Amino acid sequence: MNDHDDLLRPSLSGTNAQATAIYSATTGYVAAFLGGPVAAATIAMLNSWRLRRLSKDWPLALLAVALLYAMLSWEYQKGGNEWLTQHLGSSGPRALRSVVSLLFFCGIYLLHFRSYRSMQVLGLKAPSGWVPGIIAVIVGIFVTYAFVALLQS
Repeated sequence: MNDHDDLLRPSLSGTNAQATAIYSATTGYVAAFLGGPVAAATIAMLNSWRLRRLSKDWPLALLAVALLYAMLSWEYQKGGNEWLTQHLGSSGPRALRSVVSLLFFCGIYLLHFRSYRSMQVLGLKAPSGWVPGIIAVIVGIFVTYAFVALLQS
């Protein structure tokens, strides 16, 4: 045989690492839409914890809080509410928050894309996201109202 046969052999390591199922993209999408960027970050942090990469992903949570605070600060202190209502109607502020939250979730999805893809390839079923999703939405709404109360005082 040829000396180069070992080049044709797969080079994947023989680790016994198990693939980890994370909460579905639908859970993150719905949480982001209903609870804002903080809810999306909550699901992302739960997924990061399941993937054992929370130490790398924790800045996402800070980014979500900062993003929400910046949006609400612009809306309530810089005249953004009036501008959005004038140009987009009475649901303008909520529409902006929804769009920004969904864009934030898109970034999270790209960050965890390899895990979502691995789950699909390996046929892993995502754990039920109902309870974490509801908790994330409640946390997102609570943080939003806390910031609104802080900014209006």
